[in-house]
Amino acid sequence: MLAGLGGRPSEAIALLGEALPGLREAGDGFFLSFCLVALVHSQAMLGDFTAAESACLELDAIGDAMGAARIYFAAEARGWLAFCQGQWPQAVTSFRDQTSYYSSVALRGMWTGNLAWSELVADQLDTARRRLHDFLRTCLAILASIKAETGSHLIAARLADAAVAFRRSTSLIRLPAACALLDSTARACQAALGPGRFAQAWAQGEAMTLEGAAAYASRGRGKRRRPARAGPVGQGVSFVRD
Repeated sequence: MLAGLGGRPSEAIALLGEALPGLREAGDGFFLSFCLVALVHSQAMLGDFTAAESACLELDAIGDAMGAARIYFAAEARGWLAFCQGQWPQAVTSFRDQTSYYSSVALRGMWTGNLAWSELVADQLDTARRRLHDFLRTCLAILASIKAETGSHLIAARLADAAVAFRRSTSLIRLPAACALLDSTARACQAALGPGRFAQAWAQGEAMTLEGAAAYASRGRGKRRRPARAGPVGQGVSFVRD
């Protein structure tokens, strides 16, 4: 699998060919499915679409046998196979199905990227743009919450308002879950920093570009412009309203 992710599909196929028989014999549906997805990726990248389709059919059979407990990787595999074949509508359909399942932020980022890429080449430019924007806004909100939980309240306040400002600039809807998370983070930061320092940090976040906020989140520091003045922040106010 690491060979496949590292851009060595031929090596990945050889290694997976050694691992798959044992997984089939053991009846390990989870790891077998995971390895089959990696196999589909590698085979599709080399243009062996017939073999990749065979692996997809095996994934479907595993899912059917597991019933309600089915592994959710089959849609991603079919999406990638369709993408490599230039079948954009099918890729969009499969990747959209994949994103309906719960996943970690890292996996969701990969699936969202694949879906947005497919939507882009399927001439769904606005949908792709809004999908990526919404995912990035959510990531900033989550990172801000994590920073606040670990005591980095200045960073958290800046990232939280960067997320709010980004939503406004891109005309995204106010997701209830994201707004609740941002409000909770903002109140924790205000309590820790005090009104003055919090207002300054909050305004600094609003001055960040998306690229600046992403760089700042990854490093815990970054270039940012200080505004001429910070607006008032009141107790008991929602920080994420327009």
